[in-house]
Amino acid sequence: MRVFYVRPSDNGNYGIETALANCQRPVEELHVALFRGLRVPLEPLNFDPREQGLAHLNRYDVAILAGLDPVALLPSETLAVAAFVERGGGLVLVGGSHSFGNAEGSYLLLDPVLPVRILRGLDVEAGVLPTPSVHPIARGLPAPLGYIRKVHPVEPKPGAHVALRAGDLPLVVAGEFGYGRVIVVASYPECDEAEYGWFFTGDAFDDFVRSALAWMRKEHEPFWFESFSLPNRQVGTGNEEFGKARLAGAEPFAVRLAVRLADASGRVVHESAASLPARKTHDAIVSFRVPDAPRSRGLHYVSVIAADAEGREVARRDVAVEVVNPTRLSLQLEDGRHAFAPGETARVLARVVSDLQQPPPEVALELSLLGEGGNAALAPHHRTVRWRDGRYEEAELPLPIPRLRPGAYRLLAELRVGGELADAADEELHVLAPPPARASFPLIADGGCHLDRASTERSIAETAGAGANTLSLPGPPAWRPGEAPHREAMLAHARDCAARAGLALAHHRCGLVPGLRPAAPLPFCALTPEFRHALDHRVRPVVAAAARVPGLHFHELASRAAVNPEQLCRCSACRAAYERNLGEELPEGGPASLNPAQRKALGAFVTSYWWHVLSAVAKLRDEAGAGVRLSLTFDATSFLRDGPAAPYCDAFVWARACETAEVAPEADLERFRLSLAGHQAILASLGKPLGAQLDLAEGGLPAAEAAYTAIARGVGHLHVADNPRYAGRRRQPPLPEALGGLFLRLTRAGPLLARSHRPPARAALLFPFTEVAVNGGSRALAAFGLLDAAAGGADLLHERLVAEGVPASLGAVAAFGVRVIPRRVAAALARFVEGGGLLLADCADMQDEEGAPLAWPEAFFGTAETPVFGPFAARRRRFGAGRTLLFTPGIAEAYRQAVGAGDAVAARELRRAIADALAEHGVRPLARADDPCVEVGLRACAADTWLLAAVNHSDVARKPRVELDPAVIRPACAFGLSTGEPVAVEHEDVPALTLGLPPHDGGVFVLYAERPFTLRLEAPERVAARGGALSYRVLVLNESGQPAHGCHIVRLRVTDAAGHERPEYGGERVAAGGVLEVAEPLAVNERLGAWTLSVADLLTRRVVRRAVEVVSEAAEPSPSPESKSESP
Repeated sequence: MRVFYVRPSDNGNYGIETALANCQRPVEELHVALFRGLRVPLEPLNFDPREQGLAHLNRYDVAILAGLDPVALLPSETLAVAAFVERGGGLVLVGGSHSFGNAEGSYLLLDPVLPVRILRGLDVEAGVLPTPSVHPIARGLPAPLGYIRKVHPVEPKPGAHVALRAGDLPLVVAGEFGYGRVIVVASYPECDEAEYGWFFTGDAFDDFVRSALAWMRKEHEPFWFESFSLPNRQVGTGNEEFGKARLAGAEPFAVRLAVRLADASGRVVHESAASLPARKTHDAIVSFRVPDAPRSRGLHYVSVIAADAEGREVARRDVAVEVVNPTRLSLQLEDGRHAFAPGETARVLARVVSDLQQPPPEVALELSLLGEGGNAALAPHHRTVRWRDGRYEEAELPLPIPRLRPGAYRLLAELRVGGELADAADEELHVLAPPPARASFPLIADGGCHLDRASTERSIAETAGAGANTLSLPGPPAWRPGEAPHREAMLAHARDCAARAGLALAHHRCGLVPGLRPAAPLPFCALTPEFRHALDHRVRPVVAAAARVPGLHFHELASRAAVNPEQLCRCSACRAAYERNLGEELPEGGPASLNPAQRKALGAFVTSYWWHVLSAVAKLRDEAGAGVRLSLTFDATSFLRDGPAAPYCDAFVWARACETAEVAPEADLERFRLSLAGHQAILASLGKPLGAQLDLAEGGLPAAEAAYTAIARGVGHLHVADNPRYAGRRRQPPLPEALGGLFLRLTRAGPLLARSHRPPARAALLFPFTEVAVNGGSRALAAFGLLDAAAGGADLLHERLVAEGVPASLGAVAAFGVRVIPRRVAAALARFVEGGGLLLADCADMQDEEGAPLAWPEAFFGTAETPVFGPFAARRRRFGAGRTLLFTPGIAEAYRQAVGAGDAVAARELRRAIADALAEHGVRPLARADDPCVEVGLRACAADTWLLAAVNHSDVARKPRVELDPAVIRPACAFGLSTGEPVAVEHEDVPALTLGLPPHDGGVFVLYAERPFTLRLEAPERVAARGGALSYRVLVLNESGQPAHGCHIVRLRVTDAAGHERPEYGGERVAAGGVLEVAEPLAVNERLGAWTLSVADLLTRRVVRRAVEVVSEAAEPSPSPESKSESP
C-alpha cells in the first residue's frame, strides 16, 4: 500500500504517520508533503517533484489531505484528486484551522467527490466523546474514543454513511465516488488536544485509521472486533487487569487471541494467548499482569491481537496504560525548561501521592544527576517529605548546574519508604555549553514553535541548518500563564531545542499595546484608567514571564509603528486632553479637510498620544520585566506620506520608548534604502541599534540584495520573518531554499560584522518632518535617490537633528523638494554654511513653520545661473567659509523619471552635476563604485581594519571598480569573507578594488592595512581538569614575524580525548591586533587524555595544530606557553 499524505507544517498532532506505521499491512511507501500552515495557508512546496505531485496520484493507493485549504491547490491539482478517486483511489479529507468552513478557497471542484457539503461558518464547539455507528470504520474501536473539541459544519449527502457523531453533529462521514471511496473527518487537533485523552491522540485513533484504510481498500475481513473495552487505564504494579472483547464474523471462525504488554522501550513484559473454537461471535475476557517492581512504573502498551487458524493477524486493538506504584512521585521542571547553561539553577518540583489507606508519615527523596554510563555528575540532593493536612507537602529542589560537559543528562529522583525503594521518576536534562563571551552578528529567523514536538524539532533544525544563529519565537500563547498549557509547553520545548542547537533567543515577538489594530482605535483610550488597567492585567504578566526566559532580548511593542486616521481616538478623554494642551477643540473631519494649522496641531497631538502609549508600556516593563528589551518596527511611512490622511509616524519621538528597532521590508528598493538611511540616523542619535527585516515571499526584494543593502547601510542585525503579515497568498519557500545560503555566507563574516559600525556619510538629505507631517508628501524619495547616487552614499537627516546644529561629520546637506523649514533649522543650516559646509537646494522661496516666508541671510543664494543639463541650471554663492548651490526646481523628480524611463544620459548628467558640486567642495565618499547599479558601503572594524559591503542591483553579473578615499584608508590587501579568496588592490592615484558580484547579490570584503602571513599557536603541555582552564594564545603574524595589525578571524577547533569536537572551547574568534588569548575553564567532569588544538586562518589558509594533555589533578608547573609553541 502506498500513501500520499499532506498536512500543515505547524501541526503534527494528527497522529496519522504514527497510525500508518502501526498498520497490520505494512505501508510500502509513505510520502509526506508539508504546506505552510502557520498564520497564512500558502502553496504546498514539497509535493514529490519526481512524480509532479498531485498530477500523478495514480501511483498511490490512498491520499490523505489534512488541514489543507483548497486555495493552496491549483484547479488542475484539485481535478487530479477527483480523477484519482474516480479511478479507484481512497481519499481521506481531515479538517484543520485553515480548511472546511475556515478555508479561503472553494470546495466547488471537489464537491462531486465528497460525501458531505462543506458549510461556511465558524466551527461548532462540541467537547464530547464521539459515538460510533455500526459502519466498518467505527465498529469495535476501544472505548472511550477520546474527546472532540470542535467540529466543522458539514451536511451529509444522500447515500453517505455517518460513521461517528459528536453529539448530533456528523464527525466522520464515508461515501463512494466512481470506483473509489472517500472519508471526511470534520474536525482537527487543536494545540490543547495534543495531550492524551483526545480523539486524535487517544488509543482509538490508530485503530480508526487502520479500519478506514481497510474499508477504502475494500479488503475482505473474515472477522473483526465488534467491541473492545479496557476500563482501568491506571494499573498498580503487581496487579492483574481485565478487559472485554467481542469478535464477530460473517461465517463461523476459529481465532487465536493473544495479549501482549510492552513497556515504553518496547520490551515485552507479559504475553499470553488462548485459542477459541469456531463460532460466528466470540465474547472473551482478556487479561494481563503487571510486573511487581517499583521500577516497572510508566507508560505501557497493551496489544490484543486476533489471528486466524494459520496464525495470520486479522485484527488488533492497542491501548496505553499507566503503571503506577501505591506511593509515587512526579517531577516537574520550572517553566518547562530542560536545557540549562552552567551557572543556572534548575528548579525541580517534586510531588508525592499515595493510594494507601495509611500513607507513610514521611518519605525520603533523593535527587541525582547522572551522566554517561549512569555515573553521578553531582552529589545527590536529599529531602524528607512529610504527610501534613491530608497530603504530602510539595518539595522544591534547586539544582545548581556547575560547569559540566555539554550533553544529555538524566535527572533521577528516587522515593524511599523506610529505606526501601517505593518509586522512581526521571527527566532528561541538557547541559549547554557556556554562552560565548564573543560578540556575533545576529541572524534572526522567525518560527520554531509548532503544535507538536516533532514539527518543532524539525523546524529548529531547519533554522539552524539555514545559517541562522538566533531564533525568534512567537509571543506568549495567552495573556495569563496557564491559560494555554500545551502552547506554553511547546514554547518551552522550542526554547530547549534552540539552546541545544546553539541558537540564541535574541528576539521574542509580541505586540504589547493592548488592542492595537491596523485600522481601529485602541479599545481602551490611553488617557483613561481603563488603559492602565489593561496594561496591568494583560501586559504585566507577559513581560514578567518574558523576564524569566534566559537569553530573551526584546519584545515588540507594535508590528508597525504607523497610525492611520481610523486609529485616532476621539473620546471625551482625548478631547479634554487636546483642549488642555493646545487650547482649542479637537477638530472634526478627516485630516484632508483641515487647514495646515489644524493639521499641525493634530500631528503634535498624535505624536504625544502615541508617545504616552509606548512609554506607558516601557514604564510597566521597568516595573515588571526588567531586562526585557522593547522593540519597534518602522517602515518608510516615517518619511513618506501620500497625503495628509496617509499613515503617520513620528519615529524620532517614538523610538525613545524602545531599546532597539527594525526596518520593515519594502517591495521597492528605493523605499527600503530611504527607510534604512532615515531610521539609522535617528537610532544612531539615540545610541540604539537598528536591524532590518527581510521578505522571503516570492515577488519581494531578493533576500540577498536586501541583506547586503542593509549591511552596507550599517544595520546591526538581520531578521527574516516567517510568513510576513502582508504576504497574503504569495508563495514563501522553506527557509533554506529562500535564503539560498545567504546566512551561511554571512556567518563567515559575522565576527567582524559584530565589531564594525558604519561611519556617518559625508552628505545628507534634510528630511522636512514639519512639512510632511502637516501636508504629506513623498518628494523625499526622489531627492534621496539623486543625492545617494551622486554622493556614493548619503544619510537622511531628520530636521530635529539639525535644530541644535548640523552634525560635524557632514560636509554637505541637500534640501531638495523642501518647501517648509522651521526657523531654528534654517538658522542652523545658515551657520553650517558659514562654517564651511555646502548647502544644496532647489527652492529659495521657502516658508517657516508658521507659514510665513523664510528669511535666509542676505546674499545667501547666488543669482547667476550656470547650465547643468536640459532645462536645469545652478546658482552658486559663497557664504562665509562655505557655499550654497541652488538648482532649478524639480531636479530630483527629473532624475527619478529619467531612471524609470531608462534614459541613461539624462540620469548620468543630473547625477554628475551633484557629484561635481560635492567634489569641488571636497565632499568625497569613503567608497564609490564606478557602476551605478552597484552600491557599496564601508564599515569600520578597527583603525586598521575595514569591511566593504557591496551589492549588485542589476539583473546581470557585474565587475565594478570600487575606489576608496586615500585620506582614510590605504589597504595593503583585501579578502572576500564569504570565500576567503584574495582581492587584488590597485595602488595608483587612489586605492581601488575590482569585485565580481552576481545579479541581485553582494558580498562582504575585509581590507587590511597590513598583510597577514602566518600563524603561531602557544599552549601548555598539560592542564588539570578540576579547577583548570584550557589556555592558549594565537598570533597572526606579518612577514616580519610580528603580530599583524587589524582584526583577524581565526577558526579554532578543539577535539577532546574521545575525538569529539568541542566548540565551546573554540569556534570562530577575532584576533584583535593579531593576538588572541583564550582561557576557558574546563568542565568538572571533563574527559581526560590527549586533546588536540587546531587553529586556521580563513584568509591565509594557514593551519597549526598542537596536543594538550588533560589530567585529573594539577601536575608540576609546566613551561610557559611561549616556550611551547608551534608554527606551520
